[in-house]
Amino acid sequence: MEPGPKPGFFSTAHRIYYKRRSIVTSDTSPEQGRQASVDRTDSRVDLIKPQSKKMTSPRQLRKLLIAGLVCINILVVAFCSYFLHQSRLQYERTAEQLTQNIASAVDQNVSASVDRIDLALRTVADELERRLADKTFDDSAINAFLARHEERLPEVEALRVANAEGEVILGKGVVRSAHASWADRDYFIHHREKADDTLRMAKPRIGRVAKQYIVGFSRRYNYPDGSFGGVISAPIAVSHFAQLLSRFD
Repeated sequence: MEPGPKPGFFSTAHRIYYKRRSIVTSDTSPEQGRQASVDRTDSRVDLIKPQSKKMTSPRQLRKLLIAGLVCINILVVAFCSYFLHQSRLQYERTAEQLTQNIASAVDQNVSASVDRIDLALRTVADELERRLADKTFDDSAINAFLARHEERLPEVEALRVANAEGEVILGKGVVRSAHASWADRDYFIHHREKADDTLRMAKPRIGRVAKQYIVGFSRRYNYPDGSFGGVISAPIAVSHFAQLLSRFD
């Protein structure tokens, strides 16, 4: 039977342990103690940090949501601005095309009227020159001839004829005793001084026979020897052009 530890063994071991612990404690400097305290504080902060991150994550989420809403609003505004700009351009192109179509239609209508008027003036000039050559110049017969051509030209106010002195002698509304004269008109002077076979268009003016604003078209006719015989005029009332434009309102 082995003998057990002696009665004073454990008390002796405790004394040795506490003695060594006191030696270790006494060997630790104040600087090392502060460092140990800092290390313990850092370990506590490290334990607290994950908790603070968990507390700030909802705040970051709100910031992200607000930023997303701002971006979406900016995109909506940009798209709306783009579509409004494109719509405006489309309306401008449509208006420009419509204006061009109206201008083209008016131009074609006026050009067609001018062509018909020019043909009528040529026909009247040929008839007057034929009658002058045949010496069958009869006022009533020529007035009837002019009236037939006026019916074919509804846009024309009247067909009228002036002699070489500029006195208006034939046509609707002409009264010989009134002695209406075109002698000072630019178109009459042009035809008298130039023997060219051209259609002349005058500026808008108050007609001395028509008594309203007109745009005149005229041609020259000659005596059989080629000298100046007078002028034939086919005025169009300015109101006709206003009516023409009103069709496109």
